[in-house]
Amino acid sequence: MTNDEQPLIFFSYASPDRERVMPYYAFLADRGLNVWIDHKKLLGGQQWDYELRKALDRAAIIIMFVSDNSVNRRGYVQREIRLALTKIEEKLISDIYIIPVLLDV
Repeated sequence: MTNDEQPLIFFSYASPDRERVMPYYAFLADRGLNVWIDHKKLLGGQQWDYELRKALDRAAIIIMFVSDNSVNRRGYVQREIRLALTKIEEKLISDIYIIPVLLDV
């Protein structure tokens, strides 16, 4: 199974947390998992909003990195959270779909 055929794991995080999130990305990607993170997957000139929504729609799992940066600021991460919560309504109660990772204690 190629990387693109594997279930998609979507990373949702606030931009200021990128350095703290990248070790998680590297860990999963180095093991051959299909991980989607904006700054690795978006190309210059792409319609980033469309591409983000498309990736969220394809995602089998969304890992939400929760931090002071993601909770206490307005931005796209808030929209990603809302979209993920809307998509969870289509899942079975036993599906693991959103996995929160607390970055700040």
